[in-house]
Amino acid sequence: MISRNYIRCETCEKNHTLRIQVGSKPFQEHTFNCANCNEEITVRMNCYIETASTSLECIENCVRSNEEGAIVNLSPDFLIRSDIADKDNAFPSFDFINQLPPRDEQKGFENIEEMLDFYKNYKDISELWTIVKKGWTLTNSGNLDLAQKTFSKYRPQNFDGEPKLNYVLFDFCSRICNPERHSIFEGMGDEASTAKIDHPETYTKFIDYISNEISYEHMDRYLNTFKDYFSCYSDFSQTLMYSQNNINIPADFKATSANFSKTKQFYGNAFENITSNLTTIACINNINSGREYDQFEKMDIKQYKKINKANKINPLKSNPAFNQIEQCLKSDIRNASHHAWIKYRSGIVEYKSGGTGKLNKLPYPEYLYLCNEILIYTASLLKLDLAVTFNEPN
Repeated sequence: MISRNYIRCETCEKNHTLRIQVGSKPFQEHTFNCANCNEEITVRMNCYIETASTSLECIENCVRSNEEGAIVNLSPDFLIRSDIADKDNAFPSFDFINQLPPRDEQKGFENIEEMLDFYKNYKDISELWTIVKKGWTLTNSGNLDLAQKTFSKYRPQNFDGEPKLNYVLFDFCSRICNPERHSIFEGMGDEASTAKIDHPETYTKFIDYISNEISYEHMDRYLNTFKDYFSCYSDFSQTLMYSQNNINIPADFKATSANFSKTKQFYGNAFENITSNLTTIACINNINSGREYDQFEKMDIKQYKKINKANKINPLKSNPAFNQIEQCLKSDIRNASHHAWIKYRSGIVEYKSGGTGKLNKLPYPEYLYLCNEILIYTASLLKLDLAVTFNEPN
C-alpha cells in the first residue's frame, strides 16, 4: 500500500509529493533532502491497521500542502533503484522480491504476498523491542513482578511456560536473524556442545566464570547495542531484510530515508561492544583446543581482555564457526566513527581511518547494511551467551 501526501519545504517553499510505502509498524519516520534546496526534511506517518488508514505529521522543515510537487518515494523496509527514486508508480518492494534466490535453493518467497505474510506472523521487531526493553530493564533493577507482567505480552515461539528474560531474548534474537541467518548461532552452538561433551570438567569451570564474572557486563553491552539500534530503526530497517535474507546491496539502489546524525555513531559503538563480548567464544575455543578455558596459546584471559578490540578476533581465526564474525568487523569505520572522521554527503558516507589518512567512500545503503550485519552477529552471540549461561548450548 502506498500513501500519497503533499508537503512544502519551509526553507525554499518547494512542493513535494510523498509516495510512502506503508510498513508493518504503527508509525514510521523518514528524513530526506528537499529536491530544491537540499535541506533535510523529516516526516512521520502513523498507520492505523484497524481502519487501513494513515496520517502524516510534519516534524521538521515542512508543512502540509495541497499541491503536487517533486516526487519522493519513501519506504521503511526497502531500498529503491536510483533511476526510479523520483518517479511516480514506483514500488520498491517488487525489486526486493526479484533479488531473492530461487525457492528451491533457499527458503525464498515465491511472491510478495508470501513474504509479507511471513513478516506479519513474526511482527515488526521494533514493536516487540518496546516490550523486550522494558522487561529487560525491569529485570536488571530487580522489579521481577513488573518484568513478568511486561513479558506476558510477549509470547516466545514454541514455549508454553511463563516467559522470562532468557527465553524472550533468545526468541527475539532469533526473529532478528530470520529467515536465513540462523547458521551463525548454530555453528557457535555446535562448538559449545563439543566443549561440553569432550571436556566436561573444564567446561563446568568455564560456565562458572561466565555466570559469575562477565555475564553482567556482557548483557549490559548487548542492551546498549539494541537501544542504539532501535533509536534509529527507521533508517536501519531499509536494509534489514537484505541482511536477514543474506542478499548483498545492489550498486544502483539508494536509501529513501537518511538520518545520518542518528546513525553515524551506531557502528563504532556496536563494534566496541561485540568485540568486548568475544570472551565467551574465545574461552570455548581454548577448551576445544585442549587448554583450560582461560589459557590462550600466547596469553591468559586477563591479558586477552586488555588487548586492542580489533585484535580480539585474532586467536579465533583458525576456527570457521567463530572467525565468521570478522566479516562484520571494519576497524577503519570504527576508528572514523570514534574520532569524528566520518561524514555524510549526498547519499555517500565519507570516512578516514586516521586523521590524515586516505578518504574512503561508502554508499549509505552499504553503511546501513553493515550496521544490520553487526546487529545480526551481535544477536547470534547473545543467543550463545544465553545458551551457555543456562547450560543449554543446543
